[in-house]
Amino acid sequence: MLPRCVTCLALVTLFAAVCASPALADAEQDLAAKYAPVVRLVEQTEECGPGEPYRPMDVDRLFGDSTVALRGPWNATDLVKIGPSAKDLADLFEYHLDFPGSALDPGCDYEIWSRRLEKGSAPTVYAHVATDPAAPGKLALQYWFFYAFNDFNNKHEGDWEMIQLVFDADDASEALQAPEPTEVGYSSHEGAERSAWDDEKLEIVDGTHPVVHPAAGSHASYYSDRLWLGRAPSEGIGCDNSTGPSHQVSLSALLVPDAPPTPPDDPYAWLAYEGLWGEREKGPNNGPTGPNTKERWSKPITWQDDLRGGSVSVPAVESFGSSASNVFCGAIGFAASTYIDYLSDPVATVLLLVGVVALVGFLIWKTRWRPTRPEPIRKRRGSGQILLTAGRIYGRHPLRYLVLGSIVLVLGFLSTGLAWLSSKLPTELTLRLSFDGLAVLLGTAAIALVLRNLDSGRQVGCFAAYRIVLRHFWGLLGAAAIAILVQLAIFLTIVGIPVAVYRIVRRVFVVNEVVLRRHSARSSQGASVELVRGNWWKTALIALLLYFVTIWIGPVVGFVLLFKTRLSPDLINVIGSLVYTVAFPYAAIAGALLYFDLDEQRRARAEPAAQSPGERPV
Repeated sequence: MLPRCVTCLALVTLFAAVCASPALADAEQDLAAKYAPVVRLVEQTEECGPGEPYRPMDVDRLFGDSTVALRGPWNATDLVKIGPSAKDLADLFEYHLDFPGSALDPGCDYEIWSRRLEKGSAPTVYAHVATDPAAPGKLALQYWFFYAFNDFNNKHEGDWEMIQLVFDADDASEALQAPEPTEVGYSSHEGAERSAWDDEKLEIVDGTHPVVHPAAGSHASYYSDRLWLGRAPSEGIGCDNSTGPSHQVSLSALLVPDAPPTPPDDPYAWLAYEGLWGEREKGPNNGPTGPNTKERWSKPITWQDDLRGGSVSVPAVESFGSSASNVFCGAIGFAASTYIDYLSDPVATVLLLVGVVALVGFLIWKTRWRPTRPEPIRKRRGSGQILLTAGRIYGRHPLRYLVLGSIVLVLGFLSTGLAWLSSKLPTELTLRLSFDGLAVLLGTAAIALVLRNLDSGRQVGCFAAYRIVLRHFWGLLGAAAIAILVQLAIFLTIVGIPVAVYRIVRRVFVVNEVVLRRHSARSSQGASVELVRGNWWKTALIALLLYFVTIWIGPVVGFVLLFKTRLSPDLINVIGSLVYTVAFPYAAIAGALLYFDLDEQRRARAEPAAQSPGERPV
């Protein structure tokens, strides 16, 4: 009797398992569909233009396609098969897929290729329901996105990203009955950010579908559309841009098994592939490995526990001067681009860098640096003497020149405040540029006026200097407008860029001509051209250096603070603005010394013309 009961119990258990398995699979599919995310991709208005051209795609589109190759093992050249299938990838390790194009010089190739490949296919996300041995009673629902190409500071074929939802449940059936997930995790680069389901930063569509804002190019997942700062590998070094306008894409959720399928002809046999989903390249430009190679695949709750609580974004309204955070973004992008150029053509890149260093060294060697006597203000000086003498003059009366230069602080804060009030309007950038430019215009004129009077033995107070400058306000504004707008019109023709640069350098002293020699807005143009004649390169190089000192020294300080401290970008931008305020008087003094140097040369040229034909200069 006992053996018969045991047999019956075994049969009942087997029957229950067989019946429960499809039911559990159905519950997992229902769970995946219920919480399937929607993505808001940065809009691309023209083919191969800015924005996000790649959608989360069905990897089945890769298999059997004649443009996809399977290569390896161990090197980038050995061809295994053209148009591999999912079962061809099963259990392979040191192999890689190779798409048509060059990852280091992508151009528009991958965009056109992926568009052809995805034609007729719905955007897809892969759902994975997983538990973690270290966290009983918790269930993770992961969504894995595959993009054809990663076009960020690192560039590589193929890109896997993911988000996950965590439930207080033992299985999918319990999770379906749960009121809501307890937590959410969005991956970005080597790290991720967590949030509660009811967190304000998490947007949900129709009550169950979380909204993901992938950064353009890198596809890092974010909760909102901002420009994000990455100061560590876990955040991605550089800046991720998920800012709109964007378009919303709903995804078809395909449930994948928790473990790679055993039958090699299973449609998900690719889950057992541990090679690269893209071309083999150097360093960070390698194609990525697949989901099942990540620790988060097998230990999702352990992974969730280590996520950061938030991400750092660039302030919506920045302080005056150049923004430290924007300079940070540009500098990292430039460094990454230079590294990619080096990988593509190391000889040419090294020669270019050596050439730049050699040119800078040559210019330093050729200029005169001594002596640096401030008196008289009006005298001939070499480029190096101008730069060092400006520092000595500033150091003698720093408070005086800080007060004179404080107009950039006053108008800077005013422009920042107005920009904040109009942050939702298209006038914000115009306001900021107008006030910043006006501050430089008036501050430069006031400091030049004070220096001219010092040379004559007369003291002019700061407020008196600005009273005199304001008498010439419309002349200064008109002179600057003519000098800039005409050259801007030439610049916009593209082919006229060299001409515009040449012309603007020749008109760089229109402000000095209006205030110091009382020229009109129109006549100041010709006077500045005559002043610079024969000294274009000297003027251009010093002006460029002074531009760096005023515009970039603050952001450079901020750049260091962004890397070395955990201060907020808002505070760092304010610090950068204060550094800009301190640096501005030095640049204005050096610019005035250059003006007086060239004015002495102009006087020397005019003296022979003033003599009678029979006279000879001594």
